[in-house]
Amino acid sequence: GHKIECSDTLCTIWIDGASGSELTIRDSQNGGYIQGVVYAVAGGSKLCLESGTVEAVAANGDFTMTGGRIISEDGSGLNVNSEVDVVISGGEIYGSKCGVWISYGDNVIISGDTKITGAGQYAIRSSSSAEVVISGTPTISGGAGEFDLNSKITLNTQPANGEVWRVKINTEEITDGIFA
Repeated sequence: GHKIECSDTLCTIWIDGASGSELTIRDSQNGGYIQGVVYAVAGGSKLCLESGTVEAVAANGDFTMTGGRIISEDGSGLNVNSEVDVVISGGEIYGSKCGVWISYGDNVIISGDTKITGAGQYAIRSSSSAEVVISGTPTISGGAGEFDLNSKITLNTQPANGEVWRVKINTEEITDGIFA
C-alpha cells in the first residue's frame, strides 16, 4: 500500500543479474505504486509482478506477470531488451505509445485474461526474432494496430466480444504462414 519513488532517471529498482537476484512484487495492502522503472538486468535476474502498480518494467532478465498493473503514461509499459523468457498470464499493461515493446527477446508468452493496450501505436511491437505466443482470453488493443511484428506469432485464440485484431507484418517475404 506504499509508494516507492526515486529521483534517479534510469530506474527506481535495479535487480542485479550477476548475483542471480530474484524479486517478487506483491502489494498486500492494495494501492501500492512503484514510480519509475523496475529494471531486471540480464544474466540471471528474475522479476515477478503479482499485484500492485508499476510505472514501467525493463525486462532484461526473466519476467513473469500473474497480476498487477504496469501503467506508463510516457512510453512503453513493458520493454523486453534481452534473450529472456517473458510469461504474462494476468494483469494489465498500458503504454501511452506501446503496451509491450520487444526489441530483443526469446519467448514472450501471453495467456489468461491479460489486458494489453498501446494507446499511441501498437499493443505489442517486436523488432526482434522473439517468438510471441498468445492464448487464453486476452484483451489486446492499440492505436495504430494490435501487433507490429518482425517475429513469429502464434495465436492460439481469437478476439472475443466483437474485438478485431490488426496485424502488421514487417518482412520482405513470408516463407511459412497460415492464415485461417
